[in-house]
Amino acid sequence: EEAIDYVGLMIKNLKDKRTVLEKDIEEESVDIKNLKEKLEKVSQYIEEENRGIKELAHKRQQVENEADEVGLLINNLRDRLSGIDRIIDNEGNRIKKIKESREPLES
Repeated sequence: EEAIDYVGLMIKNLKDKRTVLEKDIEEESVDIKNLKEKLEKVSQYIEEENRGIKELAHKRQQVENEADEVGLLINNLRDRLSGIDRIIDNEGNRIKKIKESREPLES
């Protein structure tokens, strides 16, 4: 009878251990599922950030291109103004020469 009681106690202990293991496994499963959900959210966040960074890089490139175009326009205008200045200087010199050439005639 002691042997039967001992075997019964062993069976009860095994059932208790199995119950504890099942509970532990269930808790681990829940923890893993929660971790998986969090990691998926982090992954989505990273993807969104990468898309945002790519969009910003594209916009920055557009701004740089526009700035380059503005720089070219400024240089072209500067060249044109220089040309106008030269024309004005040349015309001023011609007028001076004409005045100088007429002065002896008037005296």
